[in-house]
Amino acid sequence: MKTVHVKSLIKATTYKGLVAEAEKKLSNFFEIELEEIKDKLNYEITVYESSDDGVSLPIFTGEVSARLRNTHD
Repeated sequence: MKTVHVKSLIKATTYKGLVAEAEKKLSNFFEIELEEIKDKLNYEITVYESSDDGVSLPIFTGEVSARLRNTHD
């Protein structure tokens, strides 16, 4: 059994944007389809507000932490 733990930074202006960006990065890194993420990975996103000038939408930075579920390859 092999454990793989990956961390990456993402940016977006909404929660849904952060989730979409996280899943896109994980899909590309692990070379799996977006639909396979829920079956093959456990991930969490820690969100930080990185800018809010009061005029435009605030930008959020997220740290994605993902673990590949039990694998033998």
